Amino acid sequence: MILVLLVALRIRLHRRWTNKRCHYCETLVKITRNGLSRTERSTGYFGTSFIAVALTFATAQAVFLSFVLYKTHLLDNVSFTQLIQGLAATAMFLCVEFLIDLRGLRERPFAWIRDMSNAVLWRVFLVQIVIICGVVGIAWLGLPRITLITFVALKLYTDATSQLPQYDPAEAPAWVVCVFGNGFARYWRAAKRVEKARAAAEEEIFYGRPMPLEKTPNQRTDILA
Repeated sequence: MILVLLVALRIRLHRRWTNKRCHYCETLVKITRNGLSRTERSTGYFGTSFIAVALTFATAQAVFLSFVLYKTHLLDNVSFTQLIQGLAATAMFLCVEFLIDLRGLRERPFAWIRDMSNAVLWRVFLVQIVIICGVVGIAWLGLPRITLITFVALKLYTDATSQLPQYDPAEAPAWVVCVFGNGFARYWRAAKRVEKARAAAEEEIFYGRPMPLEKTPNQRTDILA
């Protein structure tokens, strides 16, 4: 929760200091008036979407974990003194990292803040998986250490894959072209052009035109053409 709030604060400050266009995105809002409903386009915020998703998962985790601790009577074995000390140490390190990031936040591209928010959402989702696996392992399989094993395995996998270069070639792989034909190669190149154009638009300064809603591949006439 502390990490989520600090990342949300980074997003808010980055939007205020850089005013990058991708902090503002089109959203569809359903309005009902006099019994008639219509859908209108409005301007939403990247930070609002991030914190809504993150807090929803975090709240669900807190409720689920509290229920498990209560039912299994593990709450009686929790040392609240050590818990508070651990939270204080974690908060201190996260705040130090936040202060370090503040120094160059004005010069950071939007891609940096987006990648950070995606990494935090993955961590939140990772904890959710660990809790579910732990409950199943303890209640049904009688494996009290399954929670720790699951967390270590997923954490090692996440850390290892994050250090590997992302596989994102400019041209479609040859074996895929052999299977799907040259039409797929043209589609791949067109999709890359669209992604490059959108990435450039994300770094523009916001002058009242938010980023448009992302379309599915079937809706993109610029790719299918």
